[in-house]
Amino acid sequence: MRVLEYEASGETYEPRREFAYPIDPLGPVEFTPGFLVSGLVEMLALSETEFLAMERGYAQEEGEAENRRSTNRIKIYRTSTAGATDISGHDAIRGRQHVRPMRKSLLLDLSTVGGLSEELANLDNFEGMAFGPPLPDGSRTLIIVSDDNFNTAQRTSFLLFRVLE
Repeated sequence: MRVLEYEASGETYEPRREFAYPIDPLGPVEFTPGFLVSGLVEMLALSETEFLAMERGYAQEEGEAENRRSTNRIKIYRTSTAGATDISGHDAIRGRQHVRPMRKSLLLDLSTVGGLSEELANLDNFEGMAFGPPLPDGSRTLIIVSDDNFNTAQRTSFLLFRVLE
C-alpha cells in the first residue's frame, strides 16, 4: 500500500511524496474465509514524520448468510516516514531493491483490550481516530470510532483511551 503526503501550496494542497506502507495480514481465523480484507483506514499525525496508523482486517466465512461466522481485527501502530524511500516516481515497487517502507510498531490490538463489553469487543467497523480532551493529570486522550454504516446490525461507538507517552 502507498501513503501519499501532501504539502500546502497557496490555497490548495499538492502531492509531495509517496511511501510504501506494509499492511499486516489478518492472521489465522477459525474458519474458511469466503471474504477477506485488510487495510489502512486512518492516520493521525504526531509530528511531520510520526503518525498513529489504524489498520483493520475482516474475514467472513463462506456459506449461507445466516450461518456465517466473521472476525475483525483492529490494530493501532506508531509509524514513521523518517528514513522511508520516496516512491512517488515509481509506478510499481515490486522487485525494486533498496526501497525502505515506513517503519511501524504495534501500540494497541483491540482484541487484547480487557474490560470491553461483548458488544463493544465485536464491533467491526472502526475507521476513525482523533485526539480528545486532556485528562485532569494532563495526559492526552485518543478517541477511536466505529461506524454503523446506517445498518441496524451495526453500531456507532466511541472508545476513549489514555495515551501514555
